Amino acid sequence: MRFIILIIILFPFLWGRVAPIQQPLVTYITLNAQKGCSVHVAAWLSPSCTHCAEYFSADISKITAMPGFCLDLHFFPHLYLLDKPVSILIWSQGSDNAYKIAEMFFKNQSKWLDISASREKQKDREEDLQSYIKDLESDTPKSAEESEKIRKIKNYLVANDPFLYVKMFALNYFSIDHLEHYLPKGDVDLISTLSMSLVKDLPRRDGAAVNFSPAFTNLDGQLIPDGKLSHGILTPSVAEDMLKAAGQFFPKAEVTKSKKKFATKSKKEIKIDDEIQYADDDLGEDTEAEKYDDPENDMDLEDTNQYIADQTTEHSKKIEKILDKVAEDMANEDSESYQHILSN
Repeated sequence: MRFIILIIILFPFLWGRVAPIQQPLVTYITLNAQKGCSVHVAAWLSPSCTHCAEYFSADISKITAMPGFCLDLHFFPHLYLLDKPVSILIWSQGSDNAYKIAEMFFKNQSKWLDISASREKQKDREEDLQSYIKDLESDTPKSAEESEKIRKIKNYLVANDPFLYVKMFALNYFSIDHLEHYLPKGDVDLISTLSMSLVKDLPRRDGAAVNFSPAFTNLDGQLIPDGKLSHGILTPSVAEDMLKAAGQFFPKAEVTKSKKKFATKSKKEIKIDDEIQYADDDLGEDTEAEKYDDPENDMDLEDTNQYIADQTTEHSKKIEKILDKVAEDMANEDSESYQHILSN
C-alpha cells in the first residue's frame, strides 16, 4: 500500500512533469468587493465558450456596477480542448492582470477559437504556420534580439500542435519566453503548478465536476438552483432581485467611519458589538442558526456592519432598537448625530 502511494506521489517526476505544490495558487478574482458584499456569488466561465464571451462582455460589468454585489470570477480548464492553455495564460501574470487578459481572449475569441476549429487539416495548418513565420521575417531591419526571437518562435511552433492558433494569437501579447515557460513545446497535458491549481475546488454536480458553462455557485462551491436564476443564468435583473432580498446595503468604509466617529464622541466606553451580543442573549436569538438557515445567504451577521445593513430582517430591527436604547442612555450624548448614523 505504501509503495502505491509513493508511486502516485512520484508519478509527475517520473514523466518529467512538475508536481503540484501543496498550497495551490489563487485562481479567481473578486470583483466589486472594495466596499463590502451584501451578496457574493461565484461565476465559472469557459474561455472556449461563445456564450461565456458574450456574458463576460455584456453582463458582468452591469452586475458588478451594483453596489454590494460581489462576483468571484473563475475559469473552467476542462470543458474544451483549448480551455486549459487559455486559462493558464489568463492567470500567468497574476491575479492583478487576470481580468484584462481574459477580456483580451474573450473579445478576440474568433481569432484563436474559430480558426482552430476550421483549420483542422494538417496541410492547412502548415500553410498557416508558414504564412505566420513569413510575416515575422518580412519586417526589416532586424536587431540581433529580434532575430533571436524569430528563431525561438520558429523552433517553438509546430503545425500539429493542438494549441497552435492559441499560441500564435498569444504571441501578439506575450513574449516567446513567457509562452515557452507556461505552455511548453510538445506538452499537451500541461501538468504544472498553475494548471493543478485550476482544477482545485471545481464545482461539482452528482459527484462529478460541472460540465457546462457558465455556471454559478455560492462561495462553498454549491450550484445555485436554476429556479433562483434566469434559465440558469445570473442576469443583471436576477442580481437586482438578490440585492433587494438582502436588504439595504451599507458600504463598509462609510459604516466603519460612522462607528468610529460615534465612539469618539462618547464620554464613556461602550462597545456596541458587546451590547448587541448581550441583547441577543436577552432576546434568546440564535444568530448562528439564523445565519445558516438559508445556504444561499452570504451575509456575515457576525460583522457589525452587516447587522446594521440587514435592517429588513426581524433580527436586525431588534438590534436597531437596542442601539437606539444605548444612544438614549448615554449622558450628554449627541443623539441626533447618532440617529443620523443609523439612518445612513
